[in-house]
Amino acid sequence: MKEEAAFYLILALSVIIEAASILTFNAVLIALASIMLFSSVVVHKLWFVIDAFIFRHTNLIEVFGRFELSGDRSSAVRKESGTVSATAVAALEVGTRSEVDRNKIENILAHINYPFKFVMQAERLNIDKLLDRLQTKRSTREIELSRMDHSSQRHLPAINKIRRELEVLGHDIENISAGEVPLKLAYYIMTTAVSESRFDAEERAKSQIRELSSQFDALLSSKSRMLQGNELLRILELDSSMVMD
Repeated sequence: MKEEAAFYLILALSVIIEAASILTFNAVLIALASIMLFSSVVVHKLWFVIDAFIFRHTNLIEVFGRFELSGDRSSAVRKESGTVSATAVAALEVGTRSEVDRNKIENILAHINYPFKFVMQAERLNIDKLLDRLQTKRSTREIELSRMDHSSQRHLPAINKIRRELEVLGHDIENISAGEVPLKLAYYIMTTAVSESRFDAEERAKSQIRELSSQFDALLSSKSRMLQGNELLRILELDSSMVMD
């Protein structure tokens, strides 16, 4: 909403100034209208950068529904009954061959003494589009392979790499064609710290998410990334909307 309001405000001003410049044939107004129009495009395209810069370099507090963001924007804060709860979230990039099983999660639980949540989001992909993309990629790799000098030892590592890619692509195409449902999986971990002090709650939440990220990366061979700003809030809002009785 903030992005749309800023965009339409600047755009409206540019239209008004442009109309005035046409009526008055004023070169200054024409230049100003062009600057305002360019500014509206910048705001529309780069709002997330502008938004982050404003709140990271000021003492302003962003409010989104039940949550607040401030400081480095890496934790979301809620105030309830005289206490402050801060929540931090990290995304996990898990390899396709990594196994996420109960035993590994229980191993982490045995070493963690604060609450956290491990979330897996699954999105069903369009089969036709995915097959077309995989087949196009396979054809491209086959062309690359045919153009390589197979008698050269220098090209051997690249040739073997492409052959492995083709093998994986072939299996994926075969499995999807046989009826396997393709899914896009995303993994997140989130944790909350509660305190009477906002600073203490935020720092504890960030410390906890760093420890959790280290634990999960070690067990799942994943690469974790702490979420910030709007990305953090989107995950929290989605998580709260999916809670079921």
